[in-house]
Amino acid sequence: MASTYWIKLYHEILDDPKMGRLPDHLWRRVIELFLIAGDADNDGVLPTVEDMSWRLRCDETDLDTDLHEIAKLNIVQNDDGQWVVTRFAARQAAVSDAKRMKQYRERKRRQQRYSDEGETESVTGDVTKRNTDTDTDTDTDTDTEKTPVANAPVAGFSEIVERWAELFPNRPHPTTKNKALRKKAGARMKDDEFRDGWEAALKRMTHANDWTLSKTWFTLNWFLANDENWHKCADGNYDGEGGATGGKFKVR
Repeated sequence: MASTYWIKLYHEILDDPKMGRLPDHLWRRVIELFLIAGDADNDGVLPTVEDMSWRLRCDETDLDTDLHEIAKLNIVQNDDGQWVVTRFAARQAAVSDAKRMKQYRERKRRQQRYSDEGETESVTGDVTKRNTDTDTDTDTDTDTEKTPVANAPVAGFSEIVERWAELFPNRPHPTTKNKALRKKAGARMKDDEFRDGWEAALKRMTHANDWTLSKTWFTLNWFLANDENWHKCADGNYDGEGGATGGKFKVR
């Protein structure tokens, strides 16, 4: 199976004592092993030590020593002579829709809480500014501030459009002047997960089944239309064989 270009690297690594107490070179080696496991895309099964040593440009004996040291912490394990990253498949598995929505709601609640906590300070600051501001309501600067948000540039939108054109030269190519598309991109860009994962999701779609890539609905407009569509791309719902009746996905 082809590499999926990226792996999940969990924040908890920063607070994991067994990782934090590793010597620097072993900490780096662990991350390299994670990346190799992701590139191999074989449920955490690693290539031979010989192949990995060539890939990492390191001595084979040194790598073997590192693997045995890391194995003491159960980060990797040797299964009948085959090195495997422990629980790699489970950790990299796609998040269920229910769990993703739960995480999404939790992020929204945190954002709302932070917003509520900062409301008093924000309002006070605005009042102070209004009381000390000597500009009149008819100033040019005031008019500029009232420009609709919908007309403001969306951070990253041009990059998305350009990347789409590079990855899918045979699909319709919208321009950055498309206001409707810019609005959809703005909605997606409010989400941290989308900002971190949109490019990987598009790259994964370059390996989608032929049926999907031939359909008129597969456009950048569709990709940005809602959170569900781009998530399905990132999760590999369109990988491999598929079709109008035989695929494992639904078009919405």
